[in-house]
Amino acid sequence: MSDTPLLCVECVSYLGAGVTLALMTTEYPAQLNDEPIKNPFLGDPDKCPVRDVKLVNWYDGVIAGKYKGLIKTSGNPVHNAPNRGLWLEKIIPNLELIVDFDIWLTDTGEYADYVLPDCMPFEREEIIMSACYGHIVLQESAIEPVADARNAVDFFSGLAKRVGVGEYFDKTTEEWLEERLKTDYPPIAMIDPPLTMKRLHEEKIVRMAIPDEPKFDPLTNTPATPSGRIELYNETLYALGHQVATYEPPYEARGTEEYPYQFFTGRQRFFMQSMYTDDPLMIKMSGGHPTIRINPVDAKEKGIVEGEKVEVYNDRGHMVAPARICGPSSSDVLLHAPDCGDRKRRRPWRLRSARSPSGSLSHPL
Repeated sequence: MSDTPLLCVECVSYLGAGVTLALMTTEYPAQLNDEPIKNPFLGDPDKCPVRDVKLVNWYDGVIAGKYKGLIKTSGNPVHNAPNRGLWLEKIIPNLELIVDFDIWLTDTGEYADYVLPDCMPFEREEIIMSACYGHIVLQESAIEPVADARNAVDFFSGLAKRVGVGEYFDKTTEEWLEERLKTDYPPIAMIDPPLTMKRLHEEKIVRMAIPDEPKFDPLTNTPATPSGRIELYNETLYALGHQVATYEPPYEARGTEEYPYQFFTGRQRFFMQSMYTDDPLMIKMSGGHPTIRINPVDAKEKGIVEGEKVEVYNDRGHMVAPARICGPSSSDVLLHAPDCGDRKRRRPWRLRSARSPSGSLSHPL
């Protein structure tokens, strides 16, 4: 291994397995005291300095050889990152070590040197404060970890001992969760009586110190705008030419002769990001394999029939999948929902950087 830094992505108390902590605009967000978890060396920065790195800068650092390792504990970047080709062509080949800590084998795990079993949400204790519902909830484990599954705290504590910094990772899961509650964020800090793990264990769910969300009534509630009214015209944006809402075409719009179609990767209602993609029932309900939806007008023009394998491509990459002739799809638009996680069926349809073998039916994207 090189002497260059090893970047550890996400902090040790976050849910693994690609579990998403959603942020919705229904109420106040919850901010916990996560800095001591992200950087346990706060009191002794010379011992092992830890730096937050913006993802775009991390990409550049990997390509430049600055970062040589990745420990992934929350998410599935090879599947979810906007530019999959960047990961496959420039990020993964430049990493000397990839460790994937998850509850199932993801796209990222398939490229990892080591895949370590994380605890499922049913096997671990956690603080849940997602979706801005105005409450802090205790997630209690229903069963003990199965087989070799390990909590992320145990994993990082064990790793820290082996590299000589074990004294900075000496807390149990319960103690780290207690540390997270020691926040100065008013909606949590002002909870009375104070929010502790003991109280969470007793009450299971505690409302934050926030006012009840009022129902919007245009006769009694004043909009938070300079004029105090609902503004269809905004004078402050006049200099930018956006004083009223106008249509702005996409940065890369349709219309070129070489690439006449727009390609959208829409939502798949049977999966959640990359979650549930290994569930046989969900795979069956989703159709069993990915498809590319094509408007009947475009299909007829190109001589494409239902179920025929087609290739869509541009200068970034391509993919091959069976065509599905679909009326709701607009002309000049191709749709693809995220593919299922059946390992026996998924591999042939993956996005690849190279062109498909000769003989594949190709249509420019």
